[in-house]
Amino acid sequence: MDNSKRKKPYSQLNYSDKILKNWRKTRRLFRRREFSVSILRASITMELAANLVIEAELVHKKSLPREFANHLMIWANGLRGKFEKLIYPILREDPAFSQIRSSIDKVWRRVNKQRNSVAHSGAFKKRKTAFAAINDAHFVITQLVSPYDSSFNIEKLDKTDRDLAAKRKNGRNANYAETRR
Repeated sequence: MDNSKRKKPYSQLNYSDKILKNWRKTRRLFRRREFSVSILRASITMELAANLVIEAELVHKKSLPREFANHLMIWANGLRGKFEKLIYPILREDPAFSQIRSSIDKVWRRVNKQRNSVAHSGAFKKRKTAFAAINDAHFVITQLVSPYDSSFNIEKLDKTDRDLAAKRKNGRNANYAETRR
């Protein structure tokens, strides 16, 4: 096999590529009616977006060692820590970020609450809840990443995604009923 056609190992992808890969997985999970898991994956994608911001600010703009930035991201542990302990203090003086901070804050907290109910309580989420959480995650991700990657673009869930998830339910139930007779 030609080495140029081989996929890069996930660990060697940059944050933008990891975000794109995870976002595609989020959408596929939603369409397959894996609503709870799709919320978890959307949350993971938001955390990758936070990592991109932290790395861009600390490593690229402030020329701090990557190992130090990675250590801080591990120390911050999760969305709440990354926003409250790293992103907010780092971007405190950034006028562009100041304009969007309050809207981002409310939205990532809302998604994180849904994520925590799945991850820590084993809650099952419905299509409507997952649809809202994933589109909230989309908002946060695009707001965070766009200033650092002008070509960044991920698709928002739309009516087609919602309809595909609904149709799969009807098809799956019909198939299940046939096998039970």
